[in-house]
Amino acid sequence: MNSITLLIVTTYPLNNEPVIRNRLEPFINVAIDKAQSVILVSPDKEPFPIDHVNFNHVCSPDSTEKPKAFVSKALHEIKQVARLIRLVKRIEADEIMITVPSMFLLFSLLFFPKKNIRLDVRDLTWEYLPESSFINRVIKSIFRALACVSLKRARSISVTNISELKYVKNVCESSDTLLVTNGVSLNQFNKLNNLPSLVDGPMVVSYIGNVGLAQDLTTLVDAAAKLPNIRFNIVGAGTDFEHVSNYVEKKSLNNVNLLGRISWEDVVEVYSESHVLYAQLTTDYDSAVPSKLYEYLVASRYVVFGGGAQAADLLAQFEHYTLIKPQDAKQLIEALTYISVNTSYNINGAFNQAKIFNSFIREKSVSSLYERWNC
Repeated sequence: MNSITLLIVTTYPLNNEPVIRNRLEPFINVAIDKAQSVILVSPDKEPFPIDHVNFNHVCSPDSTEKPKAFVSKALHEIKQVARLIRLVKRIEADEIMITVPSMFLLFSLLFFPKKNIRLDVRDLTWEYLPESSFINRVIKSIFRALACVSLKRARSISVTNISELKYVKNVCESSDTLLVTNGVSLNQFNKLNNLPSLVDGPMVVSYIGNVGLAQDLTTLVDAAAKLPNIRFNIVGAGTDFEHVSNYVEKKSLNNVNLLGRISWEDVVEVYSESHVLYAQLTTDYDSAVPSKLYEYLVASRYVVFGGGAQAADLLAQFEHYTLIKPQDAKQLIEALTYISVNTSYNINGAFNQAKIFNSFIREKSVSSLYERWNC
């Protein structure tokens, strides 16, 4: 197989965004293992710590913080994409992989030749836009149309779940589309599949992941207010962290620990002490599957998830979980009370771990994708 240069482009900094890092690091490492060269273009401030002669990280950091308001955020992202694309056009590469959830980066496919563009779709973000007013519906229709045209520009497309696969195939009937599910890296699997046994003491419930609007962790805080004998951890950062922190303070809760973003070693410690692992996606994000669920399932801890059909379909393949309605604190309280009283958290996670190892190791999925790409 001839050596090629793969150029990967993302609008998210890998050093600051664990979800993006977990998605892209296997793409980089597997390519290097196959003796290919990888160039990463991203808005990181510092190079990603992969020390290899076949890896080059071109950093183009943002000069300002990303705004929260939609219009300001959109303008910021358009400028960011334009800057990154100018860089990309000066780099020689055999294959270009555009990886989104950024819809504005997706729209940039209109400015590239179709022959060498590979597209990795991690989220259908334009479909999450509100339709609460006429203007919102018009904006969403325009973005949806641009997304559909842009998807057709890609030579091949990879997606993370069945919902995205159906969407893309409906838009691009003749496209080369492959399911590359999220999962865990081999290193993450090895760290989580042999956690120590749970110790006696108050039940600990942990959320580990992004703290954003899609997760609406006020549901978890509301449950914590009614369950003072259970300890709650919230691990991670995001656009809604300040709001959640203020909400905890407003309720004067001393059984909720807001740990923020912590090192992977400390995350493993949180997994070790947790009896139950919680996740949620609001109804606006029914088509998404939280990537943290795969970590949860490896950790041999009981899982409580509030969310929609896509994640429910994933969990149906596993054991030791409870599915509840999203943003329903009453159901969450009932579920956690039942688990605590019946010590349902004492589980044997061998089946879940074997299923993850056989079907959801990221490096295996990426390797299959590269074989499909013949690179």
